[in-house]
Amino acid sequence: MPIYSYVDLAVEVSESSPRVADTRIVAIDGRSGSGKTRFSCRLARALESIGASVSLIHADDFYNGWQHPTAFASRLDEWVVTPLLHGRRARYRRYDWSAWRFQPEWIDVGAPDVLIIEGVSTASARWRPLLTYSVMMIAHGALSFQRAVNRDGAAIIGPLRKFVAQAETHFAADATERHVDLLVDGDPCEPHDPQQEFISLSR
Repeated sequence: MPIYSYVDLAVEVSESSPRVADTRIVAIDGRSGSGKTRFSCRLARALESIGASVSLIHADDFYNGWQHPTAFASRLDEWVVTPLLHGRRARYRRYDWSAWRFQPEWIDVGAPDVLIIEGVSTASARWRPLLTYSVMMIAHGALSFQRAVNRDGAAIIGPLRKFVAQAETHFAADATERHVDLLVDGDPCEPHDPQQEFISLSR
């Protein structure tokens, strides 16, 4: 499979046209535990290395507890997307999964050159007209599930099973894999530098 660098992808994104005012929105989609957060952070660093201003937000911060994988959409739209569309600075309140409530403080997103949004269903049909670029991480379902449990603990197994089932139904109906710009191997076996490079499944 082809090996690409995060810097090359960053250049491609930065040279693409913004669709939300002057901000290029990049969605990093995929199943729970597929490597979305890691990929997003590395892409953000690569974008910053070429001089772009970047904000990275996580769909997990917009859920009000365990909800359907698309349930963050109204808050993302109200707090982030709509302000950017109208030339205003975006901000949001992060959900506290230990206190089971949204934190009172507002986190400033601003109006960056690139806004990376990572999370399940972030590249769905609802958001596609606004996206400059979209990525879907691909990893075996059992591996992804175990990664999520290892990360967050055994207490999430019950609600995670429901969430995963809902996500599978969503991905099938949305045909996300067929619509994203790039498919990335979330469990690569080929030798590469994971800090600087990724394995493409679609180029």
